[in-house]
Formats: sequence, structure tokens, C-alpha cells
Amino acid sequence: MMEKEFLFFCKYKTEHESGGPIDRKNMNKWHIHIDGPKDSDYSGAKLHLEVIFSDEYPSKMPKCRFINDTDIFHPNVKQDGYICFGQFCWKEDYTILNLLDAIYYLLKYPNFGDGYDNKQVADFYKADPEAYHRTVREIVQEFLK
Repeated sequence: MMEKEFLFFCKYKTEHESGGPIDRKNMNKWHIHIDGPKDSDYSGAKLHLEVIFSDEYPSKMPKCRFINDTDIFHPNVKQDGYICFGQFCWKEDYTILNLLDAIYYLLKYPNFGDGYDNKQVADFYKADPEAYHRTVREIVQEFLK
């Protein structure tokens, strides 16, 4: 199953995505590199993800976390890098590319309502949205290029 997933990823990924399994003997753990979405606070960012597929994949959504050296300043990303997808409903016919689309969407349109896991960042946004956006762009410029 994972071999087919990797071939699908290689065939259909965009120029803004790269990576794959860490070890060909155990293809359930991948490192993926993505560019931050254009027209977002993360534009220009180089982001690194660890994706772990369970033995129940594709029935069960993979676990996904950012593994950059710098924390991702985002209300839907926990301090340990794990992503809270909130309203995103995983379907058995989804692929790694659907997961990456959901991540791009969250980066571009953070969920400040339900489904956020970083209350400190969400509260900062609610108190001063302009300062939030400026802070994210500064972090990207300084640490995520």
C-alpha cells in the first residue's frame, strides 16, 4: 500500500513539495518538505513535516507534525509541532496530497475558532490581528527561509 502511495506522490506532487519515506524497508514514516503557500503569511517559508502512517492507513488519517528547528507560530500547531486539523474530515480515499492540501489551507486560513491547539497564539491573534500577521512574517523571514 505505501509503495503505491509513494509512487502516487512522486507522480502528482507539485514543485513546492518533495520528500518521501525515510526508510524503504519501513515506508510508514516520511519526511516531506513544502513551501509556504503564496499570498499567505508563510509565503517564502521552507517547512519540514514528519508524516507517520499507521497500519490502518488509508482508513485512518496519518499523524503529521512540523519538524523545523523553529516552532511554527500558528494557532493550529501545538508546541511539539503536531497539527490540529479541526473540521477536516479524513476520508478513506484521500492521499498524502489531500493531507498536504489541508495543511496549505490551514497555513493560509488559520482556524481561530474551534479546532485550535495553541491557545496562546490564538489569544494573541484575537487581541491584535495585525501584530499576529507581522510576527508570523518576521519569523518566516528570519528562521524559515
